[in-house]
Amino acid sequence: MSVTSKCEVIRYFHCLAVVLLLAGCSSEQGDEEEKSIIRQKTDEVATEIVDHIRQPIDKAEAVKEIEEARRAQYEEQTQ
Repeated sequence: MSVTSKCEVIRYFHCLAVVLLLAGCSSEQGDEEEKSIIRQKTDEVATEIVDHIRQPIDKAEAVKEIEEARRAQYEEQTQ
């Protein structure tokens, strides 16, 4: 094998390595973007679920406060 042929083979492997590295980097970025989108949607759904759960609890607490105020009023009136 001549020196020129060896240089061509080395260049070919270098080019192949660069292409593979670039391809590997581009797929990782896509995965990160996909993961961040999935994370964002998960956070949105979690926020909606928490809000949905808190609504009845907040209503129950409001009713409890009203009932306690009425009870205190009745106790004052009966004394």
